[in-house]
Amino acid sequence: MKKLAENIIMLAVDSDYGLFHPVLIWDDNHLGLIDLGWPDQSAPLFRAIEEAGFRPQDITDAFITHQDLDHFGNVNELLDLSPNLRLWLHEVEAPYLDGSKIPVKLAEKLEKFDAFTDEEKAEARHMESEYKKRILPKSHVNTVSESTVLPMCGGIKFILVPGHTPGAMVVYLQESGIAICGDSLNIHNGQITGPDPRYSQDMEVGMQSVEKMKAHGMKGMVAYHGGYLKLV
Repeated sequence: MKKLAENIIMLAVDSDYGLFHPVLIWDDNHLGLIDLGWPDQSAPLFRAIEEAGFRPQDITDAFITHQDLDHFGNVNELLDLSPNLRLWLHEVEAPYLDGSKIPVKLAEKLEKFDAFTDEEKAEARHMESEYKKRILPKSHVNTVSESTVLPMCGGIKFILVPGHTPGAMVVYLQESGIAICGDSLNIHNGQITGPDPRYSQDMEVGMQSVEKMKAHGMKGMVAYHGGYLKLV
């Protein structure tokens, strides 16, 4: 883990699927977790939260940067511990996770399903099952837009950064100037790159989103799979 500011800790969770970096934020009344990890990997996630000095059951707010399974995979386990948990998503992205729309990557697989090999069909059905098991309860979902400012943890704004997915968002922590970017960018050798083209819906739009992020004059960025980059 790495403390980025007085009330921000970037976790380093070593899962069966590789290293990922959720972020904890807090104030006197809130404990927030930004992105929730791979499915069925709650044990290493919760262990990392405890090693940072907090309890998973005390999390009040969970921010999901986008619809990919590795960013909300432990939502059921977290809701079991914290039944009043508030889930925050961008208004464009929320329908893909509350059951109103088919998630983008799943829809692409189902569209090609008849042409798939048996192995590819099994993979598609597995993905479909994983999403269905984690449909977010609408009673817990709160949507945000770029005009939303939450008066918690020093102020939180949200930046729509499509490309990787249609409603991917950056969680911008105003007090520190640190942006939690999910998969909307990557960091390689101290340089900012765009989203991974293998897993992104529209790379041209994704690169435009990277420039949009840079224009906010952020002091630091967290990439979910790449860690922290200090900019100022």
